[in-house]
Amino acid sequence: MTPPAPPADTDRAPQEEKPVSKRRTLLRRTCSTLVLWALVTVALLLSEGWLFFLILGGISLLGLWEYLLMLGPQVPSPLRVFSFLSGLLYLGAMYAWLHLTGDPVVGQLDTGMLVLLMIGAFIFQLSGRFREERSIWDVMHSVFAVLYTCFLFNFATRLLYLPKVEEVGATSGQLYILFLLVATKFTDMGAFLTGMAFGRTKMSPSISPKKTWEGFAGSIVFGVLGGALIYWIFQDRLWGMTWLHVFVMGLLISLMAVVGDLAESMMKRTLQVKDSGGVLPGIGGVLDLIDSICFTAPLMYFYLQLFVFRYV
Repeated sequence: MTPPAPPADTDRAPQEEKPVSKRRTLLRRTCSTLVLWALVTVALLLSEGWLFFLILGGISLLGLWEYLLMLGPQVPSPLRVFSFLSGLLYLGAMYAWLHLTGDPVVGQLDTGMLVLLMIGAFIFQLSGRFREERSIWDVMHSVFAVLYTCFLFNFATRLLYLPKVEEVGATSGQLYILFLLVATKFTDMGAFLTGMAFGRTKMSPSISPKKTWEGFAGSIVFGVLGGALIYWIFQDRLWGMTWLHVFVMGLLISLMAVVGDLAESMMKRTLQVKDSGGVLPGIGGVLDLIDSICFTAPLMYFYLQLFVFRYV
């Protein structure tokens, strides 16, 4: 069974844009990124877990709302409201768990969220009008929206509560988050700058026409260098890390950041939208900003759990 094609009306079709110079695009992207980096940096420097969570939780909910809006009339309004409230409930419950227990392993909470989403989505859909094969895709969209924006992205929050960090005298997991953000965003920056300067060979023209293999190579180099820079500055405070871990994790984060970016491009192509939103000049929407982190945050969390904290 295949999902029905989205309606080919003028409201859903991508609109033509006026050409914008590469220099102006770069300036817009830089300004938007600096504002967001400033918010995250303030939260990290203040060592306030609740403030950092509030920022990341707010970004998650904005991303969730953008995704639900991108779906348009394909998903009924009650089901979209259910998805948003489920995401809000999950984020609140996760922070309460982390704050009270300090344990980032929230397996029971994650399992409970999946049960709530699956059963709740079906209940909401069964109580409405049956739309033949469209109904099952409504349920899948509503569940996926929460998993993609709230579940994956908030692995970054769990890095604040990594096991053993407090035991060795480190202030918190803030620097691990800083490593994640710098490596991920240096990857994005490297892809943009290298692709703009040297991009010739298309990487995936059917999904993201502007991405090139030259930009991909630059993204890997920038990502690894970004992680190495953070480790060089804070080497004594990144407990358990070695230069080998820095290289391997920087490489994996760079690769996963590219996958995350392409994944969101594929979703936007499927839904026939250019940007997930317009709140960030030069970038697009919130989802356009966090797409790579949704994939790199879980990767770094499990890498640290399996290969760093487990053997030291």
